[in-house]
Order: sequence, then structure tokens, then C-alpha cells
Amino acid sequence: MPSDVFIDGARCLERIRRLYSIWRNTDGTDSSTNDNDALHSADAIVIIRGQKEDDFTYSKSAAMQTWLFGYEMHDVLVVFCQDSVIIFAGSKKINYLKQIESEHNNKENAPRNFNFITRKENDEKNFDEIIEQIKNSHQGKSLGVFSKDKMEGPFCEQWENCLNQHSFTTVDISSSIGYLLSVKDNEELGLIRKACEITGKLYSKHLKDQIINIVDSERKVKHSKLSEGLESALNDEKYVSTVDANYVEMCYPAIVQSGGNYNLKFSANVDKSPLHYGGSSIVCAFGIRYKSYCSNLVRTLLVNPSEDMKNTYNFLLECEEVILKELKDG
Repeated sequence: MPSDVFIDGARCLERIRRLYSIWRNTDGTDSSTNDNDALHSADAIVIIRGQKEDDFTYSKSAAMQTWLFGYEMHDVLVVFCQDSVIIFAGSKKINYLKQIESEHNNKENAPRNFNFITRKENDEKNFDEIIEQIKNSHQGKSLGVFSKDKMEGPFCEQWENCLNQHSFTTVDISSSIGYLLSVKDNEELGLIRKACEITGKLYSKHLKDQIINIVDSERKVKHSKLSEGLESALNDEKYVSTVDANYVEMCYPAIVQSGGNYNLKFSANVDKSPLHYGGSSIVCAFGIRYKSYCSNLVRTLLVNPSEDMKNTYNFLLECEEVILKELKDG
């Protein structure tokens, strides 16, 4: 984590209360429009992050931490109970997160209490205490979790072992939380716009120019070289001058493909084949992540296209225009 951590306590508390209102079904929305049945059936909600991964992995737990705290934190357990929020972490993180409690001046609204527990050499006693609080939350039987998130490291293993000693059932609340996080406030939209701005600059002023120069000069340059060059360009101040560069990173390794071999998944590996530009489509995909908020850009460049390629391209443009006309707010 950065050294200048600041938790916006008021914002975090407002978002926690939004979670509680949806969980308790008191937010005034039509429950039939969102898949919240799993969330409503949970007696407590558990969010846990384990040790830092060698390669960043997208997860609902990480997204939820960012939404609540503004940062991703490792070896942290957060449990939302009926009337209280339990936060279990190391002493430094607890000191940061206690900024939430300072904003908690209206205890009539859920949650009524915050319980900050500091990790020690042996976490077992604290885990047992947390389990007892979960058992006193609603019926104390069902845990709302992110079933696809991996729990890695000693901290998560110890928590999982503790849970296995009890007869809790689990429900996957990923869909419900996805709906909750999909509505962005002005601050979040501002971060996304900054990420998009950097992505647009990198494409229009770096990658596209690189590809045009390669085609015009008929040079042989590997896909992997173009991908690596794009990531290196992030160190150039002209692309990140309007943001804090410490929080700028690639969403995933940039993908450049050509020559008829295409894998349209964002997990695709970039090969070392040379860029093919004779009657071929060049597909580029990448995105910038700024303060954990992502952008994404995919472009198809046609070089000396055949008539079939032109016709297909024009058909897709017509499809896009139809879709755009049908889009409505909300």
C-alpha cells in the first residue's frame, strides 16, 4: 500500500449503508429487476483477501475493497453482521480503517457498531470470536461469499479451517454485489475518465503511429515487441501528466494480433510472430487501470482489405448504429 493512505470515512460509511439497505431490502428498488435473492438469504457477509499475488488477479473481493476503502488490502477480513461490521487486520491497516468510525455519528442507522480487531501472532482466538458474532447475526447459519474468489495464504487458510469446524452454509452473492458496484458515482466516473484518457493517448499517439510506421516502411516487428513497447510508454510523462503516475498500470498485457490467428479473449498470450499487414486485420486490445478503475480499448486496423472484409466491416458499422439507437439510460 502507498505510504500516504487516506480512507474517506464519510464515503465508506455511506457505501456500507447502501450495502445494508440492499441486503435488508429497504432501498426502495424493485427486487425483481436485480438478482438479490442470494444476498437477502445471507445472515452475514464475508469479504476476505489473502496474501498479495505474484500476478494481479481480478476478483469481487478486490473490487469491493476498492469501492469501500479506495484501496486494495491484503490479509484483511471484513464481516458484515446484522448490526455491526467486523474488520480484522494488522495494526497499521486498522489505524487507517478506523477513520471510518470517526464518521459514525448516527448509530440509529445500520450498522450500529464497528468492531476493529488487530491481528496477533495467533489469529485462532480472534477467528473464534468472529465466528460467535456471526452466529448472533440474524439466524447465524448462512454466509454470503464470493464463491469464485481464491483464498490464498496462511491467513485465508486459517480462516477457512476455522469455518470448516462449523456448519455454516454459503451463498454466492457475486451477482448482487455486481449490480451494486455497477452504479458509479461522480468520483468513480472521474477515475474511469482519467483511465480512458490515458488509454486513448497511448493508442492514438503511440501504438497506432507505431503500426502505421511499420506498415509504411515494410519492417518486420513482432507482436510481442509492440506489446512491450506500449507498456514501456507508460513511463513517458506525456501520457500520464494529468494524473498521479504511481497509480497507473496496465489492466492486462497489451494484445496485438494479425495474420489470421486471433484469440479474442483478454487472457490471450501475445506471440512472437511478426506483424502481418498484407490483406490482413490487425487487432489491438489493451486498457489502463487508474486507482483500480479500468478502461478498455479494442481496435481493428484493416491493411489492403479484400472486398469481403470491407463488406463485413460495413455490416458491423450498421449493426453498431442500430444498437446505439436502441440504448437507453438505466
